[in-house]
Amino acid sequence: MRIATGNIGHESSTFTPIETPYEAFSEASRGFHRGPELIEAMRDTNTGCGGFIDAAATHGYQLVPLLWTFAEPSGPVHADAWTRLKSEFLERLEAAMPVDGALLDLHGAMVIEGIDDGEGDLLRGVRAILGPDRPVIVTLDLHANISDTMAELSDVIIPCDTYPHVDFRERGREAADLIVRTLRGEIRPTMAVELLPLLWAGGNVTGFEPFDGIVARAHQLEAQPGILTASVNPGFAWADIPEAGTSVVVVTDGDPARARREARAYADWVFGQRRQFLVDLVSFDDAFAEAQLAGPGTIVIADGQDNPGGGAPGDSTGLLRAFIQHDLRDALVLTICDPETVQLAQAAGHDAEVEVAIGGKSHPDQGPPVHTRATVERLLNLEFVIRGPMMTGLTQKFGPTALLRIGGVRVAVTTNRLQIFSLECPRTLGLEPTALRWIGVKSSNHFRAAYGPIAAQVHRVAFPAVQSHDPRDLTYHRLRRPIFPLDPI
Repeated sequence: MRIATGNIGHESSTFTPIETPYEAFSEASRGFHRGPELIEAMRDTNTGCGGFIDAAATHGYQLVPLLWTFAEPSGPVHADAWTRLKSEFLERLEAAMPVDGALLDLHGAMVIEGIDDGEGDLLRGVRAILGPDRPVIVTLDLHANISDTMAELSDVIIPCDTYPHVDFRERGREAADLIVRTLRGEIRPTMAVELLPLLWAGGNVTGFEPFDGIVARAHQLEAQPGILTASVNPGFAWADIPEAGTSVVVVTDGDPARARREARAYADWVFGQRRQFLVDLVSFDDAFAEAQLAGPGTIVIADGQDNPGGGAPGDSTGLLRAFIQHDLRDALVLTICDPETVQLAQAAGHDAEVEVAIGGKSHPDQGPPVHTRATVERLLNLEFVIRGPMMTGLTQKFGPTALLRIGGVRVAVTTNRLQIFSLECPRTLGLEPTALRWIGVKSSNHFRAAYGPIAAQVHRVAFPAVQSHDPRDLTYHRLRRPIFPLDPI
């Protein structure tokens, strides 16, 4: 068996000012891998493609690598960039023919200028080459917006089951097992996808209800004879497109009527719990008051609304300002994207005292810059391989970085805009996270995979930012209506 694989990945926010040109992919932190180098780059990584590679060794199929790239979340992909990316992907697939099927490691929430459904557009091109009979199985991020086109052109869709997303590799192996069984004639997947009138922005964290119970319901379905896989997919609320929102997927073995019936019942059950999905952020004052009651250990404060991993600019200043105003000690802010301040610190040099205006440069909603005097404690090119449970084996490249000290608060100011979800970041800065009392991270929930186990307390705080976590604060123009929580349903 010869099975093609690849990915053009992006999570696109229509509410961020950060643009997505071709260079966002070609210079991406996670890399741009073509042909055989894809296998070497993704081997032993916690990615869907990593799982495909594992399964190739188990099942003995030949994995035919096309290209794999992922740009950091930001605004819709530029139209010219998409033309180049899709053209190369499809040309590589055409040159690889004949293949028996495709395993695609996609995200599911990519928007292109002029195209709402990036993955659907890519799948349309893949199907045109493969034809209707070769199986196409797709793994997705849990924050995918699954469209009718994606469902129509895929035989099986498998979103990940966890948030933080620590099971990408496992889902890749699941997808590979299914395509092998399909090609051997052992199963005949039939899929139903139900899109709910729901923007699910809170309460979808592994380890907490209602999410654990909702995922458990999917696993109960999977345990039934004749059901191959079942998933809940909260979706990505920061895309103003008609099909944004929550969906469920049920795949049966040759029984489309049952797939539709089970998917509808599951969707109705999930929707019945919708009031538990409202945003659950707190104020910093409340978090600070509760932290005073904590014993020894690290207090983690998450600035989720300025999460670069969701497309936000990463330069909001509420978190840093709160740390300074409360005169915190042994405190670290990870990170603020501000190349201008990095350059100023580099010009001043190590140990210099500098007047800086940190952050707040991308959009007024990010808050004004923090004007302060700081000590340049360290200058480095911040880059490391992730060892923690999420995205294991991939490299994060923050670029030229200045570690500044303002009283008892340190802040890592970076050139590149990336989410914080590993302990390698502070350790590469020369700081042991378990020795710090306060750590502020620009992340919604992915930080929990690494920081949760070391934290005495975790608080998700609502600092001002361009991307509110409450959909009711956002202005939608193209989203289908009615939809909860924007409308009473």
